[in-house]
Amino acid sequence: MTTAPHRDRQTPSTFENPTSTQAVMVYLTTPDRETAEAIARDLIDQRLAACANLIEDMTSIFFWEGEVRHDRECIVILKTQYRVMSDLVAAVKALHPYECPCIVSVPIVGGAADFIHWIKTQTSI
Repeated sequence: MTTAPHRDRQTPSTFENPTSTQAVMVYLTTPDRETAEAIARDLIDQRLAACANLIEDMTSIFFWEGEVRHDRECIVILKTQYRVMSDLVAAVKALHPYECPCIVSVPIVGGAADFIHWIKTQTSI
């Protein structure tokens, strides 16, 4: 098993509409549970995420720097609003040890209206 590369703090992130109140789920990976918990706690403390789910012991297989990598990671699934994504990405990158961390969001297009409302109230900063 190899260790994933460390991050480059200068990599920018872009979002087309950072003022949108669209609820989103964010998927990110970390090298271990300790890192996942630290990042999740920081995001929730800053009200950049309403909640986080951690899934341990996931296997990632990917191509990096000329070779196929096979690493164990911890998944973090967050619920938040699209409008805070730029700040969320910056906060994750400030704590994340990877050079190029996986941080992606997908829109929540349906679900329990009261839960989606709760996401929005918890991430209204």
